[in-house]
Formats: sequence, structure tokens, C-alpha cells
Amino acid sequence: MFVTGATGLVGANVCRLAIEQGNDVRALVRPGSDAEPLQELGVNIVRGDVTDFEVVREAAKDAELVIHMAALLAGATPELEPHFLANWVGSQNTFDAARAVGARRTVWAVSPVLFDLSVTLTEEAKIPLPGIETAYSITKRMAYLDALRRVDMGQDINFVCPGGTYGPSPLVDRAMARSSFNSHLRRAIAGEVKKWVEWNCVYSFVDDVAEVILRAGSRGGTGKLYLALGREEDVSPYPVGLSRVCELAGSTNRVESVSPFDVPEGKEAEVGGINMVQGAKRGSPDPFFNAAVTRKELDIEFTPFDEGITTTIDWFRAHGII
Repeated sequence: MFVTGATGLVGANVCRLAIEQGNDVRALVRPGSDAEPLQELGVNIVRGDVTDFEVVREAAKDAELVIHMAALLAGATPELEPHFLANWVGSQNTFDAARAVGARRTVWAVSPVLFDLSVTLTEEAKIPLPGIETAYSITKRMAYLDALRRVDMGQDINFVCPGGTYGPSPLVDRAMARSSFNSHLRRAIAGEVKKWVEWNCVYSFVDDVAEVILRAGSRGGTGKLYLALGREEDVSPYPVGLSRVCELAGSTNRVESVSPFDVPEGKEAEVGGINMVQGAKRGSPDPFFNAAVTRKELDIEFTPFDEGITTTIDWFRAHGII
């Protein structure tokens, strides 16, 4: 098995879970990134960047399954070029490498922002016409459309869509990057988050996301989309969910709800970021999503919100994060 993006929250847990299930795992890790916890798990580390095709192809050599997690996240930078390199060039290189080495399948993690969120999100989700775009959404959409073209041409690729992913990781510092959902939880517990835009959030416990990815690789269908969004009944507005996190952690902080129409231009980062504000303005369907096909085809049930959050809070405490 070959994994890109292995030092990220989901990628590290994919590696951990795959090792626990008896798989040989090779991971591409950028020079200078801390990979020692992955090596201690038994992951074979190859140093290089996903934007270098020759490096990716060599790292993927002999892999039956390729899991593509490498990406530049939406909140990292508004500039187009870094997103283009990571999300477009990196994806092209990974898909090309998988084909070149004869991998049986590639599983790629995609984002809900790709899809039409004006209707209930399902495994049959469609891509809407472009609206207000960010560098992240532009480059991820380009790569997704290309992946679908590749599927039509016979390459075995399927897709897993997680939501706001949180939870423990072998790589503590990377799991707590400021743009991560874990960081949102920590800052809320610490009282650093006082208000958040009112938009429904889907909470994805990282162990569930990693399991969906591995099952998509072993038993999923070619070209299929699987939803690793947690439980439908756990969907709630961000301020409500963050306030519940504070309550479970014993924090007195509660997060105030802010209408997206009351957020001044340029101040979006103070209440969750521009993608969330834009999404909140569009509104959310009821129900937000339905993952019945994923549960049935991959034979999986998702961790209840309180259980996943409690596990994460315990991990925070064990590592001195709170």
C-alpha cells in the first residue's frame, strides 16, 4: 500500500490502521517533515514531494493500492499557485504513478465543497456550476473532474468524502495545526473561540474516516463516492457543536452564533473562514446528508459525536494540549 499525505491527521491514521490490519505501508513524506512516529509504527518512509512525478512513481512501485491524501487545505493560503501545485499537480502525479506501476486501485479523499450542498448530500452527489470560488475549491474541482475522466477511460479510482475531521493522531503537532478541526476544538475549550458563523457542521471522527478509506480500497466500487461524514443525527450548527465540546471538556466557554450576513467583508477568518461564511449564506438542506449507501456497501457504523469527542479530549489531556 502506498500513501500520500501520510503526515496529515487522516493520512497518519490510515497508515496506523493499515499496519494494525497487517498491511505493508509505504508513505511519501516531504523532506524535513517529522515521520519518526510513522516509522515507529512500521511505515516505510520515502522522502520527496508529491509535485515530483518521478519521485511519486518510484515511491508507488509495486503498490497494489494507492491512497491519495496529500492536499493543501482551504485555510492554508488564499494564493492559487500553492493550491495548484498540491491539489492539481500532486493529484495528476499520483494518478499517473498509480497507473504506471499497475496499482489495482486508487482511493482519493475529496471535500464536501466540491458538491451541490443545496440538496441532501448522498453518494450520488453532483458538482454544481461554479459560484464564488477559492483557490482550494478551483483546484480540487479540476482534479476531481479529471479523476472522473480517468475512471471513464478505465482507471480504478474511487472517492471518500469526510467532513470536519477530528481525533487523535500518531503525529501530535501536525494534528494540531491551526487550520485543523482539532485546533478549533482546542481553542474553543480554551475560551479562544467566542463566536462562529451559524452553518451546519458534519463531524467526522478520524478513526471512522480511515476505516472508510481502507474499506473503499478493499471492497468499494470503481468510480464510487463514499461519505465518511459521521452520523446524520449528529449534524448541528458549528456554535452548537463547539459549545458541546466545551461542555464535555468541563470548560465554561460557550460559542456565540453569528449570522453569515452579519460578517463584514474581510472578517470571515474571525468566525470560521470564508468557505464557511459562503456556505452559511447558501444555507443547508435537511437532512444535510444521507450515507446509507456507504454504511451498507462498506458495512460500517459511525462513532457517536459525544464518544468521539470524549476520546479526543482524553488524547488532548494525555499530550498536554489542554
